[in-house]
Amino acid sequence: MDEARVWANLKALALEPGDIGKAIQAYETKTGHKPKAIGLHPQNAEKGNRCNRGLIMAREKTPLEEQETIVNFNEAEDMAVIYTHSHKWMRHLEDELGMQPIRDYGEAREYEIPKKWLRLPQKPRTASPAQKAHLAKIRKGRVKTAA
Repeated sequence: MDEARVWANLKALALEPGDIGKAIQAYETKTGHKPKAIGLHPQNAEKGNRCNRGLIMAREKTPLEEQETIVNFNEAEDMAVIYTHSHKWMRHLEDELGMQPIRDYGEAREYEIPKKWLRLPQKPRTASPAQKAHLAKIRKGRVKTAA
């Protein structure tokens, strides 16, 4: 979660200055996340102001077991939805395919892609002994020998 969004959430709480316990509890109630780090907002830290409006609270990272990638589609629609926490998937969808997320959840994003881009999984190919021998012969022909 970026700092600006955390700061906006805290401003919306409208608590009395110095009421840190209530600020933490209200933040947890409002966002549904426990705060991970508590500090002062840079503007208030410079002034030495320790009011709760200057608190910075960041939610804990999602555990690895919950960082999932879900591909969802049905037979009636031509589009599939991909929900992912994976930065590898995000980079591929955005950089390689030029997709833009339809929703951004902070750590996760959701994309919509044409269903025809999806492929059924295939088991890995295994080469027969004859194919392996042929490939070895080809590789030997490419290797230069020193005279």
